[in-house]
Amino acid sequence: MYRIYFKQALLMLKQNKFISAIAIIGTALAIMMIMTIIVADEIKGISAQPEINRERTLHINYQVKKDTTKNSWQSGSLSYDIVKDYLYPLKTPRYVSAVTSIHPKRPSTLVSREGSSEIISADQRLTDATYWKIFSFSFIKGRPFNEGEFNSGISVAVVSETLAKKAFKGETALGQTILVNFKPYRIIGIVKDVSPVFKRAYGDLWVPYSSLKKEYLYFDVVIMAEKTSDFAAITAEVRNMEKKYNTENAPWTLYMNNSSLKIRHA
Repeated sequence: MYRIYFKQALLMLKQNKFISAIAIIGTALAIMMIMTIIVADEIKGISAQPEINRERTLHINYQVKKDTTKNSWQSGSLSYDIVKDYLYPLKTPRYVSAVTSIHPKRPSTLVSREGSSEIISADQRLTDATYWKIFSFSFIKGRPFNEGEFNSGISVAVVSETLAKKAFKGETALGQTILVNFKPYRIIGIVKDVSPVFKRAYGDLWVPYSSLKKEYLYFDVVIMAEKTSDFAAITAEVRNMEKKYNTENAPWTLYMNNSSLKIRHA
């Protein structure tokens, strides 16, 4: 029976070659798209380079401040003072890192080679030095910026392989100067491209946020635990920091979380 069905299918394909080709290609593309979506969704939930510590990572990107005397409130991404005074001092985590997020709807960063009139749009992340301890990038050349460079506010940059090629047309990018929003930065590292699937690690360009006026910046905070069993203790410590803020800034109160108002895995 199956042999008969197979022969009939072959006969129909031969009789309508064009329509058959369209049907086969359409089916193949549909299967490929479904597989791509499935794989991308699976990647979001597992630890994979450069986000190799997902199972030990928590993420906070949202703050709510409320004036209890006026019943007014402010909400948004984490301000620098909150990160500096109430998240960096956390004792339980192994690492705490502040990084700016990348939003597809926001304007891209303008990048150009020093002395060139060609402008390139790039996705930029402003980070601290601890960021490189949480994420594992594949460096083709050079290195990430270190704690000393971050603390000094020096203008150095790590760029993706694609951005390096676009800006320098095959020439050596390491050690060269690029203009980032018309400010000069020296390239000290080149990394393999990172897929946008990796929401915390993706970017074309990484620079120390200390090279800019950090008081005007807003951040996501990535918290890496020594072990997953520390999550409850980390959450409790975050809540204690909120209480500390409330005491120091009355009548204002603070609540920190992600956009769904629940501390979660990164």
